[in-house]
Amino acid sequence: MITLDQARKIILSTCRSIGVSEVLVTDSLGFVLAQAPKATLNVPPFDNSAMDGYALRARDVESVPTQLKVVGTRLASGLSGEDNKLFVGPGECMRIMTGAKIPQGADSVVMIENTLASNDGSSVEILESCALAKNVRRIGDDILEGEVLCKAGTPIGPSQLALLVSGGCAKVQVFDKPKIGVISTGSELVEPGKPLLAGQIYDSNRPMMLALLSEAGFSTIGFSPTGFSPTGFSPTDLGCVGDNLEQLVELIYDQSCKLDVIIFTGGVSVGDADIVKEAIRIVCQEDAHSMQIAIKPGKPLAFGTLDKPPPPNSQLDKPAPSSDIDDAQANRRTYLFGLPGNPVSAAISFELFVRPALLVMSGHENIFRNTLRARLSTPIQVPTDGKVHFVRVSLERDEQGDWLAISQAKQGSHQLSGLSSSDGIAIIESHEGLSELSHAQVMVTNPTVFG
Repeated sequence: MITLDQARKIILSTCRSIGVSEVLVTDSLGFVLAQAPKATLNVPPFDNSAMDGYALRARDVESVPTQLKVVGTRLASGLSGEDNKLFVGPGECMRIMTGAKIPQGADSVVMIENTLASNDGSSVEILESCALAKNVRRIGDDILEGEVLCKAGTPIGPSQLALLVSGGCAKVQVFDKPKIGVISTGSELVEPGKPLLAGQIYDSNRPMMLALLSEAGFSTIGFSPTGFSPTGFSPTDLGCVGDNLEQLVELIYDQSCKLDVIIFTGGVSVGDADIVKEAIRIVCQEDAHSMQIAIKPGKPLAFGTLDKPPPPNSQLDKPAPSSDIDDAQANRRTYLFGLPGNPVSAAISFELFVRPALLVMSGHENIFRNTLRARLSTPIQVPTDGKVHFVRVSLERDEQGDWLAISQAKQGSHQLSGLSSSDGIAIIESHEGLSELSHAQVMVTNPTVFG
């Protein structure tokens, strides 16, 4: 057997980014920036009001209350009314809305709550003095023209997307996401909704893998008025293959030309019908790895890489620096992951190996799930077998507000009920034998735990 760290090193050391594409910034949500975009303008692009109120000269309201003449109204979209003045002089003010440009002559804004307008709106009584530049947002006080908006390697979430748009970006360079296919194996598997015959079970692994991919950010197709973004792909459901090695090998060769990653469930243990590890050995040859990992659940794992045939007129046919060839070769690989058939083992293997690898391929720097330290509500005893045990737990806060981990009753690698009731996975070294008041690191798998 090899350790968890050794298995991860075998897999992650081979993973490279799939490629880089330029996309519309509005299509970039969920991707990772490959280059650091710079602002093309100051934000805000002009001095503007932070409040609804009156733009005025601070020196005119040093002594309050005082009456000022209202010379117009300025909206965020510009001026309102035909009699508006562009200039605020002594003893004057202009009604102004949040975000509107500060008129010439004015240097401060008094909130509307601190004023009393005349019935006809031609004048206003200012009830509170204000400091110079009060409630004024200066040009560029958020973003300066030429400033780096986000560094390369930044995942684009809603706030980053808004920042890029605000900073004048129309397109951005992002790391491509891998094109992924999912296959379940086993002649005993049946599609949901169909009647079961003797010895058959429903295929729960494939929909679970597709759902895990979706939750990890690998199911979005970017859309714009000009068409679909080239970098967003929904995982491909490749169906179920029975216990037929020749059929599986043929499917791998066919799909490896189209996909960057193929995920299999089942067929990686030591049984006569465990064909996935053999298929990966056949197609990947010396780049195939059939692993027995010192973890529970999830001991067996198959992994391999398969080079795609070069496209017509490939740059690889031309002389190039070796580093460029290495990068291009990496982009042409198909990565094959063979996960255990027991559903809990498959899910945990996905979390430990597949999810981090996919995030590396997509340009992410933080590739592992968040962990937290929690107190164990009951003792968790594990055998001294040299393995790392992954115990399904639910999480809640105790009276002091600290995290409490509650072990699920059903811990079998086949028992989905225990997995579905859990919020995370406690990581227990085999020699620890933790007591009730001990603590453990918990890998959080339920994103709603943090609210």
